Amino acid sequence: MSQATKISNPWDNIATNYDSEIISPLLHATHNPLWGDINKIKAKATKTVADLGAGTGNLMPYLLPKFKKIYAIDAGAKMVELMKEKRSRLKSAEKSKVKIYKKKLENLKGLENSFDLAISINSLLMPEYKNIKKSLLQIKNSLRKGGRFILVVPSMEAISQAYRWIYERELKLCGKRAKAITLANKNIEFERIHFGLGEYDTSDMIQKYFSRFEIETLLAETGFTVKSYDRVVYDGEITFLYNDPKPKSPNMWDHYLNCSVQ
Repeated sequence: MSQATKISNPWDNIATNYDSEIISPLLHATHNPLWGDINKIKAKATKTVADLGAGTGNLMPYLLPKFKKIYAIDAGAKMVELMKEKRSRLKSAEKSKVKIYKKKLENLKGLENSFDLAISINSLLMPEYKNIKKSLLQIKNSLRKGGRFILVVPSMEAISQAYRWIYERELKLCGKRAKAITLANKNIEFERIHFGLGEYDTSDMIQKYFSRFEIETLLAETGFTVKSYDRVVYDGEITFLYNDPKPKSPNMWDHYLNCSVQ
């Protein structure tokens, strides 16, 4: 969604075509624990939820019937504009439930102790730990006592898994390690990936990809307890990180963490 940056507001450049440009857990997942976890929350009609890094507001229709108030927050001016357009088309009763803010996750000032549930779906993408930790602390401070935080972040293990699968396939076909590595590098766009730092270069931004240990450590260091872990698994036809002309490589997946405040 809208936090990683390399040039000014790269997300606003794709805002109009957001749904066709972005691989989304809301639109393209074959397994997404979010829906079940939302259904388990008691007394939702009395509670306030925040969609952090809301993009164009695709989560809004799912939240509207369930929660008392919805805060949709994004750093992109165009994203916020499109969310406001969507809100304007809602019925009056629904419209009054939705508040929209243009804010970075690193600065949620004024929203302290506001939410019973915060949801961040692939919006914690900034490459530097200092910004990630600042964002997590801001999110923690925005939660009320007993609040929960649901976080989806890109998985570095999924990239490694895909790379190994492609390498093994090519090695079996050609029998030569060096050639198999060259083909795997080409198919997975190796030059865009920094395996050591867990980063992917899209040309106009650097996005952070996490190991499970890494994101769980960052959450613990900023005052969260992971209550449950799962994966968001994408459609097998989606290979959104590598250019592989041969089908049926492993499904891509993201980390999914349901957290409480320590």
